[in-house]
Amino acid sequence: MLEALTTLTFVAGMTRTARLGISVLVLPFRNPVLNAKMITTLDVLSGGRVIFGVGVGWMPEEFEAMGASYADRGSLTDEHIEMFKRLCTQDVAEFQGEHFRTSGMVFFPKPVQRPHPPIWVGGNTRTALKRAARVGDAWHGINLTPGELAAKRESLRRLSKEHGREDGSVQVSLRANVRIGETQHSDTGDRTPLTGTVDDIVDDLRRYEEAGLEYLVLSVAARDTESTIEGLHRFADEIAPRV
Repeated sequence: MLEALTTLTFVAGMTRTARLGISVLVLPFRNPVLNAKMITTLDVLSGGRVIFGVGVGWMPEEFEAMGASYADRGSLTDEHIEMFKRLCTQDVAEFQGEHFRTSGMVFFPKPVQRPHPPIWVGGNTRTALKRAARVGDAWHGINLTPGELAAKRESLRRLSKEHGREDGSVQVSLRANVRIGETQHSDTGDRTPLTGTVDDIVDDLRRYEEAGLEYLVLSVAARDTESTIEGLHRFADEIAPRV
């Protein structure tokens, strides 16, 4: 798997309108000041096209390899997000946390998107929903059925209200795999959404929309590059026009 920000910098130089999203950066692996500089640089050079997808991580072996604290990943992520916001909005950033501190730091240039690139908080857990409701611009789930997504969207709505945020201020996104012509099934025997015939997938997309989904980040990764590109063309030609 390619490193996300390096890849998106390459993509930014070859495109003009495509949004540049990350699904997601594991924040406890990264220094918040350097990370903020990289994100804001990409936002400036791309003309304001960055979506800052964030997550806490889940695999202890990755934390060990990166020399990061698995036990503190939640608090590290929270401080990283808060520091990112201050670096983007304060001319001289001030932050004093348990893990990170900065004082008197002049941080320029500011991102094109104000107050900062949108922060999409990834994860299916209640903790992820709470973090999105508290500090996110969107919640970014993964591989949920329309019914599961609707239930989590309702939880997100309640949690956002508890934090004094207006209904709909935290948007709903989902990352999922699409398999055109390849029907897959869950452990219960049900067809996995976004797999099967074109008609099946079109129906799934409509059900996701009814469940309150606003953004769908699709993966069409296949066994090789040629098959992946073919899947992209089939989605664009046979499915997208119908929804």
